[in-house]
Amino acid sequence: MCVTELLLRHRATLFRLIGIGLIVGAVGPRYRIAALASGGLSLGSLVVLANTISTSNDALNRVARVDIGLLSALVAVALTSTRKQQVPEAAE
Repeated sequence: MCVTELLLRHRATLFRLIGIGLIVGAVGPRYRIAALASGGLSLGSLVVLANTISTSNDALNRVARVDIGLLSALVAVALTSTRKQQVPEAAE
């Protein structure tokens, strides 16, 4: 196993863990903020790290673009989630 394969497997494992956290956060509002924060940190860190290295390639740039799209979706979910929590319910 080469170093690149090891790093990709590690990233896949982290995605699984964060994915489980996001599912738990979607079901349980109590864990939502922590789940969204960990997902954002995971996606944002690759984007930042990819922009700091001088030797970039097409594969890394593609992964970074996908992460930017996913990060945008995560921000939209976070904003929608917080708006729903702030809207007062109508009295019956």
